[in-house]
Amino acid sequence: MKKSLLSLAFGLGLFGFASNSYADVQYVSLCDQVIPDQVGFYFLPGFEFPPVPPPDPLPAAAFICVNPATDEVRQSIAITSTSAVIWRSFMPYPEGKWVSDPQQACGQGRLVEVGTFKSTNFSLNAYLKLQTPAVTLQLNSAEFITKVIMSGGFDDPRVPGRAGTNGSGLFDGGPGLCLRSIDPAVLETQPSGPPLNPPYGDGGLPIGCIADGRIVNMPLAYAISSTAAYPSIDSYLIGNTAAGPYLYGKRLVVSTDVGPGGPAELTYCDPTLGTCGGGVYDPSTQTFSPLGKGQKPLAGTLSVWACVAGGAASDVGNGRGNVRGTGQ
Repeated sequence: MKKSLLSLAFGLGLFGFASNSYADVQYVSLCDQVIPDQVGFYFLPGFEFPPVPPPDPLPAAAFICVNPATDEVRQSIAITSTSAVIWRSFMPYPEGKWVSDPQQACGQGRLVEVGTFKSTNFSLNAYLKLQTPAVTLQLNSAEFITKVIMSGGFDDPRVPGRAGTNGSGLFDGGPGLCLRSIDPAVLETQPSGPPLNPPYGDGGLPIGCIADGRIVNMPLAYAISSTAAYPSIDSYLIGNTAAGPYLYGKRLVVSTDVGPGGPAELTYCDPTLGTCGGGVYDPSTQTFSPLGKGQKPLAGTLSVWACVAGGAASDVGNGRGNVRGTGQ
């Protein structure tokens, strides 16, 4: 599976998410009837392909497949008529703990500040999701990220409120916010053709996601255990030949998660300022329509930290490796 993820991510790529909390949903139609390697996955109602209902189509013909047995979910996004990617994640998001002191939440580990970001610090990536600039975090071989911590969040400034929900934009109306790893320096061998750079670590799975609705306007930060490794190690067989191991993970980004996506995701509509809407994807030109003047960025800031453990005792808590994002 790892090999297919890497080889298809550049053209007909693969990416995913999970959902035991939604076991009562009546899943329909096996997804492997539309895309390969989706055995056991079912369309999430309302996000079938082609998208329905027609009056409100998802950008880029997105559709979402759920494996109710394993809790993995994959969002397939048609970039063009002949090219698609699959965005991977986990649903429901893991439960964590409210924390008043992020460093205290790391215990004996080391707190790394990834950054504090506004909604305007997110820009579209190649997968039609919003993503922050990358932050460099190169750890020693014995170190790894154990927890992801977030506080703040984004909302409509006209009607600020608290939700405290831990779903995703698919279920609670707010986006999921995920810490992911990238490493442009890693080139991995393919069954044919030149080596390729995986777009994200762990086959595209996030290190950890927290729903915007969970943290927005809440007085404390929220901490969860990592759901994927950072750094990760990729190794696999191509025939009888071993490829790797490849150590992957020198940078971190924060991205939006499964859902419609597109440039309008972290915005709200104020019709008193002009027309709303826009951000509709045209696969023939690979561009989005302009946002209306009434479509404004969500207010607020998102602060993100990571807990690092595994270093020598002399390194713990000394601040080595603490980095700050460019989203100030």
